[in-house]
Amino acid sequence: MSTTTPTAPTPLTTQYAEILITAARRPPPAARRPLGALKLRTREWRELTSAAPKPYLTPMQLDLTEDPAAPASAIRLGLRTGSEALVKHLRAMGELAVAHVSFNLRPGDRPVDEVLQELAETTLPHFPAPTAESTAAH
Repeated sequence: MSTTTPTAPTPLTTQYAEILITAARRPPPAARRPLGALKLRTREWRELTSAAPKPYLTPMQLDLTEDPAAPASAIRLGLRTGSEALVKHLRAMGELAVAHVSFNLRPGDRPVDEVLQELAETTLPHFPAPTAESTAAH
């Protein structure tokens, strides 16, 4: 009968396990640093295009809940949120000089036509299209 002696963990496996445990306890990046990565990307974009400024565009996965007061929570590449928190989030993105956001509405819990109607009624009115006068003032 052969017996196997368990091997002692190496410093590398111990360190790897500690990293995994630390990562598992840490809240998702969006909860730790809301818009932190976006802030870095928009700053880099402004530096790269400083000679001829160009608008910054970004895609966002959007799962718009039926409850307008639902708080925003991070999902892969975007947010699951109610319309009220979405407006706040989009304003914060605007403060970072994001000029355009494209929403990916699939996969989501609601029909796309329903979400588009709600966005048109509850979100878009908070972001009127710029006029010739407003762009000339900048």
